[in-house]
Amino acid sequence: MLKPSFYLHPITINTFLFIYFIFLPFLFVSNKSEYFLAFFIAILGFFSFIFGYKLKFKRVMFLENEFKDLTIKRFLLIVFILIDLSSIYSFVFGGISQGAYNLGYLEVAGSNSLYKQVFHVAISFVKFYIYSGYMKNNKRLFMTLFLVSLFASFSSRVRFDVVQIIIFFGVFGIYFKYIKIGLLRIAIILMLSPIFMLAMLIKRDYVGNTNISNLFVVIQNSMQEIFYDKTHFFEMIKISMESFATFEIYNKVIADNFISPTNGIIRIIFNFIPRSIWSEKPYPLQIVLASEYNKTAYNAGGGVFANIYGDAYANGGLLGIIVIMFSLGIVSKMLYNETLKQTESQALYVGFYCVFLIYFTHFYRGYLSDMTWQFLLFIMTFIFLNCLEKYKIIK
Repeated sequence: MLKPSFYLHPITINTFLFIYFIFLPFLFVSNKSEYFLAFFIAILGFFSFIFGYKLKFKRVMFLENEFKDLTIKRFLLIVFILIDLSSIYSFVFGGISQGAYNLGYLEVAGSNSLYKQVFHVAISFVKFYIYSGYMKNNKRLFMTLFLVSLFASFSSRVRFDVVQIIIFFGVFGIYFKYIKIGLLRIAIILMLSPIFMLAMLIKRDYVGNTNISNLFVVIQNSMQEIFYDKTHFFEMIKISMESFATFEIYNKVIADNFISPTNGIIRIIFNFIPRSIWSEKPYPLQIVLASEYNKTAYNAGGGVFANIYGDAYANGGLLGIIVIMFSLGIVSKMLYNETLKQTESQALYVGFYCVFLIYFTHFYRGYLSDMTWQFLLFIMTFIFLNCLEKYKIIK
């Protein structure tokens, strides 16, 4: 039987994501010769990650201080739980009013709402930090927070809100042996996940006013219609998995040698300059990709994504893929090894690793350029909060 650490290992995670976002889409394309170059380049990126992970370097400790149980932390813990319970109450008893789903990337890119996003994202990191500290050696609290957070995430229109809760609590629970894991359970979850994501896609795209029971009926009826038509069923499964769509865009990026660094990660340097001051500020990469490869999404104010390899290629060509994947391999090893070695601040490192895996999955989806600033903010937030433990600023 495989040890739980096997499922949490960075190389295992990277292999699974590579299969999901690269190998499976390539396996099902009809004319593989048109996609072979993109597939081969992705393999180079995959092994660059492994080479980065295998690199030896000195131990780096950045969360040295033990989590302390303080009144203000208990207060914030209760506040976060109440906010989630409020979301559940509104979702179950308050009815649902859903307008047309709109990604709104172009609208956000042209406004100052990014500053509000920084605040909300930072608060979510504070939440993960506090949850990590209190869940160690407390399985009952872990299960309570897991269920409350999971049900609250269903009230969101964004499907990945559910997925990231599963990643965070799933990895945390496996590490502390709150959750038992094995190949059979993993296989069952993987087989059912496309159906689950399809149901979440139907919920996301539903437009109208209804209560939760009627929404379930809508999902059930839609699923039945889809199941009756096998061709339509497989097409909807492919759409719900999103890896097929991102692979198509990735292949076009490679075929067209699409490289646009100013729309990529480098935007972090000037990302927070208001567009009212700099009207010609470069747009995010997903908007530029939509303008090139999906006019419908672009005209609707949305964007498209090209998975991690297409995003990295747009940032710097083949060298960009090698450097970025190599760097992620180094970061993953540093976090994973520190997680295994720590004792006093172990729970914080596990929580840190959980959030890293959330963003690593985001990067694989194609949000590398779009969310690197969030990842850096996450690192700074955790380190800052841990420094407060040492100097006893929080009482």
